[in-house]
Amino acid sequence: MAATADGRRATVRHQETQNRIRARALRHLLRLWSIVQVTDLEHTIGEWANAAAVFTYEGREESAEAAVRYLAEFRAAEGVVGTITVLTGDGPPHEVFVRNLRGAALSGIIRARRRGATIEAAARAGFTRSAGTASNLVLGGGREVLAEAVDGDDQAIGWIRVTSGKACSWCAMLSSRGPVYTSARSFASHDHCNCSIEPVYRPEVADDPDLWPGQAGEYRRIWDHMTRGAATEDRGALAAFEQGLEAARRGEPLPKPDPTVQSL
Repeated sequence: MAATADGRRATVRHQETQNRIRARALRHLLRLWSIVQVTDLEHTIGEWANAAAVFTYEGREESAEAAVRYLAEFRAAEGVVGTITVLTGDGPPHEVFVRNLRGAALSGIIRARRRGATIEAAARAGFTRSAGTASNLVLGGGREVLAEAVDGDDQAIGWIRVTSGKACSWCAMLSSRGPVYTSARSFASHDHCNCSIEPVYRPEVADDPDLWPGQAGEYRRIWDHMTRGAATEDRGALAAFEQGLEAARRGEPLPKPDPTVQSL
């Protein structure tokens, strides 16, 4: 959550925009999926991947351009003076998109068939796997723009991971860390991940979890309660956090902290 109401609204709109861009790209990929014949992957999967790569690349460009607009709007809302140069870059070459989409689709289909799935079920599994890869490629455009812009912005403290909907425990944990991230390399994602980024410019936001975006502040409270501030690398702490997160989502009181988790 930003320091200002306008900043908070800008972040919400940006995440909604990114989700629409992602959804539009996936609709294109789904329409193309009829090309794929599970019984003739040698002659069909490459054609699909090549066409799908075009729409995925276009989605990535849209994502990057939306991030540029959001950053300008957000900085103005938060009262940040001056401007910065934001580069969208060219992104990975077409061949990378083709290779990743083709590999994901094949992996989903082949694994499903090995499990004894029908042709129809294997086809669905292949598309689901490739859709997850496409989501990462598309949304990576906006994520990279924002992370790299913050990295080069002398007025930025860092950025916070903004989760979407019912985030997985891993993304929730990363969000709970607050504005500790400062580079594009810090953003890790998984297939079908919808997380985004909110820059942080004001110390009061960095220091107050109540001002963090989305559910990041609540995640931080769960983390602190369940782990007593243990390092995120502690596997016991991660398991304890997941237990607390599940309880909170069921509307139950948080369990007592695990005494075996070592606090910092």
